[in-house]
Formats: sequence, C-alpha cells, structure tokens
Amino acid sequence: MAAVDPVGTIRNIANQDQSTTIPGNPRNFWIWSKDGGFDLTHPSSPGSDPVTPSLKLKCALTPVLIDPAKTALLIIDFQNCNVSRALGSKTKAYFDAEENILTQAIPTARRAGIQIIWLTTDYSEQDLKEMDPSPLRIFGWNPNVQ
Repeated sequence: MAAVDPVGTIRNIANQDQSTTIPGNPRNFWIWSKDGGFDLTHPSSPGSDPVTPSLKLKCALTPVLIDPAKTALLIIDFQNCNVSRALGSKTKAYFDAEENILTQAIPTARRAGIQIIWLTTDYSEQDLKEMDPSPLRIFGWNPNVQ
C-alpha cells in the first residue's frame, strides 16, 4: 500500500522530508518515493494495492514503475528530414538513436507486452518553407551567437 500524504491531499510539489508524495489530482496522479522512484501504474487510489504486473525501468535519475498494459512506446519517425544517410546526413547521434530504437527499445517493449505506436511524418519543400520556427529549431537550426 502506498503511503498517503498525512493530510490526505494530493500534492503538486515534493514533500520537504522526502516522504512519499502524490503529484497530480484525485483522478490522475503518480506516486513518488525516495526509494521507489515514480510509480506511473495508475492504481485506483494512492492507497490501493500495487498494480500487477508492473515493470520497473532503471532510469538515470530515479526508477520508474509502469504497467505494460497501460503503456505504449511512441516512435515519431521523421522520414528523411535531415536524418537520412541517403540524403547526406552525417549526424552520428541520429544513427545511434535509430540503432537503439531498432535493437533495444522495440524488442524490449515487445517482450514486455507494451504496445508500439509508430508514426511517420514527412515534409515537402513547401512545408519546409512555411514551417513555424520551433520545428526548424528542432531540426538543427542554430543561432549565430558570436
């Protein structure tokens, strides 16, 4: 059973004493604890028994507990948008990410019973001419700050 905030409320900031915190609202919340990390399994209430089966992900800062039945791996595939070797991209990070998705993320998600959603998108020359600034920044436009 998850510990509930002493006054029974759901909090949007961590407890100062690092005790279990319930960020969110009564219908949509997470459970965070110093030892367990984030529980994103969405039990019916913060005090409910843990959701099973669950899967604990070892993350850089804190573990994350998920329910594979309520989780999806979302892949947004930017078709040939400056990430294609065939179009001359030489950005190793793109190729490394692609390799990790294909050899690690997808097989792991399949073994865990996690749904995979793969979206593809492409941009025409006209799309690129009319694109808003934020996607342009994402695609690698770097300001000259010198």
